[in-house]
Amino acid sequence: MKPSDWSYLFDKQALLLAIPGIIAGILLTGVARKCQDEAMLPISMVVIPVVFYIVLFACGWSIEDAREGGWVGETSPPVPVQDLFHLIDFGKVRWDLCKEIIPTWLGMVFVVSFSSCLDVAAISMDMGEALVRFVKYTNCDHLVLLWHCLELMSFVCFRRMSTTS
Repeated sequence: MKPSDWSYLFDKQALLLAIPGIIAGILLTGVARKCQDEAMLPISMVVIPVVFYIVLFACGWSIEDAREGGWVGETSPPVPVQDLFHLIDFGKVRWDLCKEIIPTWLGMVFVVSFSSCLDVAAISMDMGEALVRFVKYTNCDHLVLLWHCLELMSFVCFRRMSTTS
């Protein structure tokens, strides 16, 4: 950030576009600090974009009108999944470090899977009834958690290996 960037605060259009975000931030801060009901913050987070679309509809504006006014970001072309692999320079990966990360990865898989089981048990105890009907879901949940652990550890592995070279 350069000192000249502060001049954007005095640009009328930029200030106009920032006002709803500032008001929403103040609203969310107030809700988080003052409301005792824990559901109010998530509800407020949902209400803010709903209000945005209600204002658009009430004023007769389309999303394209909002985009032209700078209220919504520009559309971007879809990116094929294969293009994501071009973001990784496999030549910079230190494959010899993979063997050091495998124990950490396996530990994360077991910890996350075990914590998921504890969550189901805690919910079951809190509800006062067995969650037998959710067994199928929790088995699927473990597969999803395993997949996410694989993704996370792969990211960490590639990140660590590419930065240590």
